[in-house]
Amino acid sequence: MKIARNILTANRLREVLSYDLESGVFTWLVPLSNRVKVGDFAGAFRPDGYLVIRVDGSLYHAGRLAWLFVTGQFSVGQIDHKDQNPSNNKFANLRDVPQRVNLLNKSNANCTSKTGIRGVNFDRRRKTNPWRARIFVDGKEIFLGCFPDAKSALFARLTAQKKYHPTNFPDEWKPYV
Repeated sequence: MKIARNILTANRLREVLSYDLESGVFTWLVPLSNRVKVGDFAGAFRPDGYLVIRVDGSLYHAGRLAWLFVTGQFSVGQIDHKDQNPSNNKFANLRDVPQRVNLLNKSNANCTSKTGIRGVNFDRRRKTNPWRARIFVDGKEIFLGCFPDAKSALFARLTAQKKYHPTNFPDEWKPYV
């Protein structure tokens, strides 16, 4: 499935779709196919939770369309969902960020992590303080230390995240552990 970029204009988008800022929901103003009626919910959810909408034969992420609808232009970078919920397309939940910032806004650990805690791993070779914490800043790893338990390592990781990546530190952090 190929996602379109920067083909659609804001005027054309506003001719065919309505967007509710509060709910983040798109509805059809003009049916562009026989399967939709005026007022129908626009789009379909992908397995990864993102909503995509086909307009004039091209497929767009709903977050990008919301940005275009409100600001009048496509985002320069990527559209990041602040709450990490890809189906929440409320405009207040969206921000235009570079890819490196968008990648920082992940709650889950990388797929190779056995701990499930991003930036924290268990070193079974260490008899004392087997929990290691680290963070990446501008492509470089910063070692945060070794700790006796996962909670201490997580605390060090979150403290570093608040220091080095303050724009990606949620207002209400829900720790993994």
